[in-house]
Amino acid sequence: MERMTHERASGIKTGYWSPNKKEELVQRLAAYEDTGLEPREIQALAAASRRSDDAAAGWISVEDKLPPLGQMVIVYREYAWGDVKVEQGCRDLNGWWRVYDTRTKRITHWMPLPEPPKDMLTGGNDRDN
Repeated sequence: MERMTHERASGIKTGYWSPNKKEELVQRLAAYEDTGLEPREIQALAAASRRSDDAAAGWISVEDKLPPLGQMVIVYREYAWGDVKVEQGCRDLNGWWRVYDTRTKRITHWMPLPEPPKDMLTGGNDRDN
């Protein structure tokens, strides 16, 4: 996104806005206000979109990118006897991964966990009713 405002030096705006630029600013502000969203809501949507983009990309090789330490993800685990499993785990210290109650270095790929169901995010858990 192109930034429309300028930094202020000693409280004074730098740069010059022509009448056309001022009209463009007003129109962009109106478009933002028409969304009905607050800045924090827009930031949350942008973060969710980034997570969705990562998930849509599929498996991520541990040689290309690693998740943050301790963040739960879906992992592709190779066993010494040749089996492979898709499990949930997180990256630990010194190249280790925690998968359930074990530690392993045999993770080859990972992907972010999907978002929880929307009704669980809004507290709509009505299973007892």
